[in-house]
Amino acid sequence: MQLALTRSERGLFFRNYTLSVQLEVLDSDGALIRRHQLQRVRLYTSPQAIALESRALATAERARKLSRWRSDERNRRAILDLLGATLALRAGAAFVIDVSDVLRGVTILCTDLPETIKAEQALVLGLDLLRARVENARAFENQRSQIFEPDGDNEPTLAAPSTWVRFHRR
Repeated sequence: MQLALTRSERGLFFRNYTLSVQLEVLDSDGALIRRHQLQRVRLYTSPQAIALESRALATAERARKLSRWRSDERNRRAILDLLGATLALRAGAAFVIDVSDVLRGVTILCTDLPETIKAEQALVLGLDLLRARVENARAFENQRSQIFEPDGDNEPTLAAPSTWVRFHRR
């Protein structure tokens, strides 16, 4: 699994920062990603999407507190419901990157350098976590069993058998 990351800067008067990201995976890793549905994992959400989601939740909470029976509050509630639905749709359409986007290849274009750097750091961290999830999924592919038992040495890293968690079935 390799990450192809390209940075560039364009613009004469106004700077645009471009970040191109594509994840190159082996066929076996791609099969694991599809089988365990890891392509839906969200790697990056723009700050605007997070702000829109929080505004939509706050609007829905305000609408929930209004009465359905009083006519003046019913009208305000309908308006708040429409506003909340609009904000939720805008938040859903905002800039979100998941694993399937990175597998196809995605380009981020920003006018703000710190936001571009945050997006790059979030993508790199998210792909490190994806790599760990794929390795965990690979460990479960091969059926095997391991037996762990203390070796009797009083190592400080091993807990005493009296402190082990015991599971009982009835």
